[in-house]
Amino acid sequence: MPGKRRKTKKQRDYQKDFERFKTYIHKLREEAIQLVDSLPPNDKKIVLAFFSRYYREEKEHYWSITKLFAHAMYIPMFLQIGRANFDRLIYIDTHSGPGLARIGPADDEIVLGSPLIALRWPEIIAQNVRQYRKIASGFDAFYFIELDPQRAAVLNRLVDKHPHGGKAQVRIGNSNTILPSIIKKELQQGTKPLFYIFIDPYGEINTQLTADTILASLKQARADVIITVFDAHIARAFSGKPNPDLAGKLFGREFCQTSMQASERLCRTGNPRRSDIIKAFKYLFNLLGYKNISIIPVMKENITIYHLMLAVKHPSSPWVKSYINYLKRMLPKPEILKNIWKNITGRQTTLDNFF
Repeated sequence: MPGKRRKTKKQRDYQKDFERFKTYIHKLREEAIQLVDSLPPNDKKIVLAFFSRYYREEKEHYWSITKLFAHAMYIPMFLQIGRANFDRLIYIDTHSGPGLARIGPADDEIVLGSPLIALRWPEIIAQNVRQYRKIASGFDAFYFIELDPQRAAVLNRLVDKHPHGGKAQVRIGNSNTILPSIIKKELQQGTKPLFYIFIDPYGEINTQLTADTILASLKQARADVIITVFDAHIARAFSGKPNPDLAGKLFGREFCQTSMQASERLCRTGNPRRSDIIKAFKYLFNLLGYKNISIIPVMKENITIYHLMLAVKHPSSPWVKSYINYLKRMLPKPEILKNIWKNITGRQTTLDNFF
């Protein structure tokens, strides 16, 4: 009997977390729809063109919820701990787009993208979770970098609708040029800043941050980083041929001289495995003193689409472990995640079979 009671309590806790997760995703969708509805026709066309290019799946793209939820839930802990130890908390998004993300093919299957989550999420969490009430004001500054001027203009108009939009700058151009200049400028202010940098380059090789950019930007800065590692896309870019130039560009000039299986396959055989790409990124962040690195898989059914890498310079942050455990507990399995999304959008009315 004691064993049965423990099982019932565990199930009851799971269902509570399940409903909380669904509530958070519903909020991301609800606010995204309101923002799109407020856009003029030309801005809507720009957003749709963005979706067509970067969200090519005809049926769904529900696995993006994993990435955006992981991003959203990192923010409260970052702000809470950062506020107690640093003078200024700064958010940088290196590939901002128009600020929205698509989950499915229908017009209402959208959510807030990473820049608008960074702007809006602290207030949402502060209103719903007592321990985070003090973080409602969010970051002290936001920098949203976007290469395309039209998408940047749409994002700028969406940012202006938010009460804290005055703290944000939308910078147009290549992140490889703009990111180092932003960090250099902030470090020259004479304050003690902590950066949260979200790097999501859409899986295209030509939009990746180079190793030189990452090394130059983060060498002197205290920064937590979440980077989307499109390991399958990058591995395919080597096309079975040795490519030390590409490996050096992505992971550093010294990478091909290291005695690693990853460098051997990337630089001399041209047949890297996906795990080699993960190891190469770890190598790059290790060069900068990042010892606390966590990997979060983003799944579609039984397939790993890509990975998120969380890099924190503090070697023993117990709250990072707590964050990873929280994600493991809160994030449903891919097939359940898909059905949660259908339930949120009204395309599936019950979740009784998915607990």
